[in-house]
Amino acid sequence: KNMNSYFSIFLLSLLKSTLVEANPVQCTGVRERKAWAKLTDEDQQKFLQAVIALKSHDGNNGVPSYDTFVKVHDVNTFDAHFIGQGPIDEYSQFLTWHRWFLYRFESALQSISGDCTIALPFWEYETNARNIEDSAVFGKDSFGTVDGVVGTEGPETKYFVTEGIAACTNPWWKSTVATGSCLERTFGRGQNFNAKLIKDQLVRFTSQAGP
Repeated sequence: KNMNSYFSIFLLSLLKSTLVEANPVQCTGVRERKAWAKLTDEDQQKFLQAVIALKSHDGNNGVPSYDTFVKVHDVNTFDAHFIGQGPIDEYSQFLTWHRWFLYRFESALQSISGDCTIALPFWEYETNARNIEDSAVFGKDSFGTVDGVVGTEGPETKYFVTEGIAACTNPWWKSTVATGSCLERTFGRGQNFNAKLIKDQLVRFTSQAGP
């Protein structure tokens, strides 16, 4: 393993111990995750406010900050996405790693908000697969448009998010991890997932995981 891998393990261990040992709120019971479009307006606002609270949080009371999660994901980019040497185990840890990561992120949202009913909503991708711009997820009052507004940062062209909770104009959305202060998004310009891609990843995962 290289130094980056050891650093990744250290950060993951620190994050796990922080959430387990020092959570101000210890939520128990089953967490019910719903599609974003099927949440009530009240529940959507509760979730958005929890995200804003975590983004504004400095991590000093036992709950990791939003940017801590960003850093952990960043340093684990290769290990969490491209593990293995062959076609079978290339993505074998993707689902497992992200399942744990999202559970911890959800726990942090519950702790920072003091609300155990907070749960990570999911995006029903198939509903708007042909026109993702129409999805309720990408709204000006929620997470912003599917693609950012073209701008520049130095010599590079960027696509800055200018609407929703992650808009550049929001005082809480200043990154302490990335070099720029604005969130970028080019989701609509990238490769969309399709049924075959998802099925291939599931087959690789289950083949590696075994019975």
